[in-house]
Amino acid sequence: MSASDLSPALRTLLGKTIAERYTVDAWLASGATTEVFAGHHTWLGHRVAIKVLRPEGAQQPDLCARFEREARAAANFDHPHCVSVFDFGRTDRKLPFMVLPRLRGHPLAHVLPRRAPLPASQAIAAMLGVLRGLAYVHERAIFHRNLRPQTIFVVVDDEGRESLKIHDFGAAKHPGLPPGTPDLALHGNPAYASPEQLSGAPLDARSDLYSAGAIAYEMLEGHPPLPGRNTLERMAAAGSAPAMMKTPAAVAGWLARLLARAPAERFASAALAIEAGEDVADRLRKDPTPWRRLLQGDLAPPRDKTPPLPAPTPPRSNTVSAQAVDDALRSFLELPRQAAQGALRREVFEGTEPDPERDL
Repeated sequence: MSASDLSPALRTLLGKTIAERYTVDAWLASGATTEVFAGHHTWLGHRVAIKVLRPEGAQQPDLCARFEREARAAANFDHPHCVSVFDFGRTDRKLPFMVLPRLRGHPLAHVLPRRAPLPASQAIAAMLGVLRGLAYVHERAIFHRNLRPQTIFVVVDDEGRESLKIHDFGAAKHPGLPPGTPDLALHGNPAYASPEQLSGAPLDARSDLYSAGAIAYEMLEGHPPLPGRNTLERMAAAGSAPAMMKTPAAVAGWLARLLARAPAERFASAALAIEAGEDVADRLRKDPTPWRRLLQGDLAPPRDKTPPLPAPTPPRSNTVSAQAVDDALRSFLELPRQAAQGALRREVFEGTEPDPERDL
């Protein structure tokens, strides 16, 4: 899709100033019900992203309410792994819009198909960032309920370093919701939804932890944990633990607990999942597997801890050295002299006269 495909109501925003303070510079991307534009603050000059609900969505009260919930939930976020919303309003044509920081990078959903499976150390480091973002919002009684690669952004800084940020809190549960608001229906790809979310049961923070585990599983294995083409097939597969064919043993226990079918068997909080994940990352650093040593640039093969076999005994040679022949001949010639000297000593000791004819 390009800017030329936008509806007339959205195309007219290009180059215009909305809410008397944001100038729309260019179209950036499309969402399920929104369009995202690049812009800047007219007075201050800093770059922003402007997310606008499409005209057909603006006519649906439930989508408008969801859009407003997203803005309200993410307002005043101040965390390196969460995207904040710092303004909200309506265009001249009454289209709701929100203003976010303009980030450089790509959605995780665009990155994973090209890179997965990732090295374990890289996957753990990335997911620890996501879990820290979840811990931040959970402390504020906000549950995302729609965590998936499409709602995580890979941010690239000026030095090329990457970090993950959580965004799109439109399905989030937060204290700003009216009392008694029911959990929303499943949004997006059910491959990352928790078993209780697939079955329509009440959700809490542990549902987000399952979704984080599903994303970590895809990073390590190269595909989501639950097979199936639709929600019903994935519900049927949710009863068995996903196979971990490429995940290192040091990571498997941590990942299995995130993906536990029963919420009570998962980590009780994102903070506990972070603590356990940091221990796993530390073990990987202290005892790297051979492939990880190669990735770090150490091309020497891993040291074998098995004691070496004793060297074979060389075969005995039948060849006699010249020195051995000389020594044997000298010993042979000395034998008569030694025997004669022994006889002389016996004669002196026993008081007999020596024989002057004996050849000494």
